[in-house]
Amino acid sequence: MKTTPNHLGLATRLGRAAATIFLAATLVLVGGSARAQNITALTLVPEHVYLVRGGSFRNGDLLAIEPSALLFFGPIAPPVAMVVRGIVGIGGSGGGIGLAANLVSPSACSEMCPRNNDDFFMGPFISLEAHVERTYIPGTGWRPATYAGPQLSLSFFLLKASVGWMVDLTDRTNSHIQVGVGAGF
Repeated sequence: MKTTPNHLGLATRLGRAAATIFLAATLVLVGGSARAQNITALTLVPEHVYLVRGGSFRNGDLLAIEPSALLFFGPIAPPVAMVVRGIVGIGGSGGGIGLAANLVSPSACSEMCPRNNDDFFMGPFISLEAHVERTYIPGTGWRPATYAGPQLSLSFFLLKASVGWMVDLTDRTNSHIQVGVGAGF
C-alpha cells in the first residue's frame, strides 16, 4: 500500500487521539483512588492545594484534557484560588493561569449539609484565566499557530462551560472565540 500525505495525517491524528484517551484514563484511575469521598480533587495540602481533573470539547483543539492545580492562600469566604492549568488536546495544547472564586458562601453551605472544608473548597467556581495555546491540526478550522487570550469558566462540580477570546500571536487579524463544554474543573 502506497503511503500518501492524507494517510499519514490520519494516522497521526489517530495516534494523538489514542494518547489523549490513555492520558484521560490514567488521570481518572489515579485520581479516583486518591480520595474516595471526593471524586473531583486530590488533596495535596489540606485546605490549601488541590489537583483537579477537567476535560472539555471545544473549538480549536477539539477534545482537551485539562488537569489543574488550585492554590488557596487561606480560609477566605468565599474562597479565592490561584489556578494553574495544563491543556493537552487532540488539535492543540497549552496552559493557563488565573484566579477562581467559589460562588457559595460557607454559611449557606453549612446550613444545607455538613461538609468538611476540603469538600467546600471544590466549588462551584467561576474563573478568569490567561491562556496560551498552540494549535497543530489544520482540520479544526484554526490555522496551526500560537494563540493567547482570556478565558472565563464556570464549573459546577462535575460540569463546566467556558468561553474565551484567542488571538494569533503572529497575525493579530486571526482571532477566534473559543467555546467549550465539559466535565471537571
